[in-house]
Amino acid sequence: MIRFLYLLSLTFCFNTCFAQSTPTLNQAVTSIKKFDCILLFFQKQIETTAVIEHKKNLDVLLNTDFEQLDQLFDAENNIKVRVSIFFTMCSKFRDQLTEKHFKAFESNETVEICSGRNTEKVPLNQLATYLYENSKPRLENIKSPDAFALFQKANDLNFSGPVDFELMLNLLNQADSIEPNNPIIIEEIAETKWNFELDMDGALIDFQRAIDLSKDTVQLERRYHNRGLTYLCMEDIESACKDWEKAGISGQKYIEQYCHLNFEPVVNANVDSLIQLYFKLFSDTVYITHACNGTEMTSCQFNLIIENRSHPELKIKNGVFDFGLENGESELFLEAIDSSGKKFQFVSNNEFFKLGKDQEFTLAQGMSTSIELDITKQYHFPMEGKYRVRIVLRPTKYLQALTKNYYSDWQELNVIKRLEKRAYHEYQEDIFIEEEH
Repeated sequence: MIRFLYLLSLTFCFNTCFAQSTPTLNQAVTSIKKFDCILLFFQKQIETTAVIEHKKNLDVLLNTDFEQLDQLFDAENNIKVRVSIFFTMCSKFRDQLTEKHFKAFESNETVEICSGRNTEKVPLNQLATYLYENSKPRLENIKSPDAFALFQKANDLNFSGPVDFELMLNLLNQADSIEPNNPIIIEEIAETKWNFELDMDGALIDFQRAIDLSKDTVQLERRYHNRGLTYLCMEDIESACKDWEKAGISGQKYIEQYCHLNFEPVVNANVDSLIQLYFKLFSDTVYITHACNGTEMTSCQFNLIIENRSHPELKIKNGVFDFGLENGESELFLEAIDSSGKKFQFVSNNEFFKLGKDQEFTLAQGMSTSIELDITKQYHFPMEGKYRVRIVLRPTKYLQALTKNYYSDWQELNVIKRLEKRAYHEYQEDIFIEEEH
């Protein structure tokens, strides 16, 4: 899996002193509105000029008194500004927040959050809950200056070209010897072993140590989340799901993909006979090329023909099917059943027609259209084995419509591990570009 952007684990970061001139409150608000996303989290090693400028805006909010912030919160409708104000209030005036502040974020609409390096869409209500919970005083820290210096030096290696994981591990082990039983250091040791596959069994042992020593709820949830990813790499879905259940918001994404899926509704027949799907794999074999990354797979192209037999409202609009419904766009997803019949997984895909943003096409009754897509570009097969797979067209992406789908026929797919030996320097791009988990 691509390393998950754990926005919710990044540390709040404010700079209270700048050599340059500090913007006024009005200037800061105007600048926040113009920013492409809601920037709340930072990594100092990769700060851009834009990020540095935006940190000044947040610093202005941080140095504004509560009464003035509260008045601005009530008067301002821009969601980026409101979230930024709430972020500041949680950090500095947590005990003064009232019910009205939380009611402002009851919506589950998604907002785009960014760090200096990554972006992710997060439901607004979940983001507000996290910001409040994460503003509690930290119960964990590295007390020894020498241990912290080694820890920081190890982390800085992530941003200095080809990553020498063995050197990182050596530095972290030194930090651990100076300040033993610190869950922050131990977790980073586990992360390093996991990221470069240095010692997967050792990573699990270290994750357990870090979990046992945890004092901070937010950090504990992150450790369960990351250990779950390690279990997934080791093809232990059951253990991974148990950890993600304890991982808070971040675990929900993986639970939806791999765990607690209701198998019975999704093997039902078509909801009606208005639409027919014909599915054909170009090859019945796909290879996993990385021991711990289910998305590093060889291409697996397929052709899907969708025939409108008698549906009155079927259109292709903005790259997806439009069924004339008011409650959301359609999407395709994959069903996969392994040889035991017990495992099921799907990952959704949309925008499967290459039309312009405002282009529209009516698929009249009796007409059909053909789509060629790559299964392994969208869908995760973390374990090798024999699968039965089929494509499903869901008229709306809301989960309550799960039983109202159109199904293709089943196809057989073999997933085989064929690991490719890669030179040490080839990990540079993976580690630097891919999202941290």
